[in-house]
Amino acid sequence: MVSAVITSSATPSPMAEKAIDRQEDTRDVITRAGVAINPADIEKVFSKQAHMEAQVIGIPSPILGQEPFVVIRELEAPFNSSMRLRNMVSAQLGDAYELGAVLTLGQLGLDDWPMDSPGKISKAHLRACVRGYLQRSPDPFDSKVRWGYF
Repeated sequence: MVSAVITSSATPSPMAEKAIDRQEDTRDVITRAGVAINPADIEKVFSKQAHMEAQVIGIPSPILGQEPFVVIRELEAPFNSSMRLRNMVSAQLGDAYELGAVLTLGQLGLDDWPMDSPGKISKAHLRACVRGYLQRSPDPFDSKVRWGYF
């Protein structure tokens, strides 16, 4: 019996690369009140409409399942309030995409985006920072109180 080993040094096809990108996008899907929310959709709205880099993470909610929270570097005119940014997302994507909050790096006690070893922004670290912020936030009208996070 003869067996052959086929090796390939070819680079992945563009179709394979797109499939990998889609897989990475769907891995972070946030399910809010039964609706699947792709964080990349919200990040694109921030990029195109407000010209801001944004990272979207899901935070557990006992009522909604998860709630999307957005972290940005800082508030910039004309979007100098988190309410304006939240309204912008709802207007572009619909009420199902209502955000839990828009937070700045400064509010989370960060000077810059936290990076992981491959040099990508660490959403796990951002998620931990947001949870810490929600635990210590004194604002009685904060999302954590509205939705009973802690």
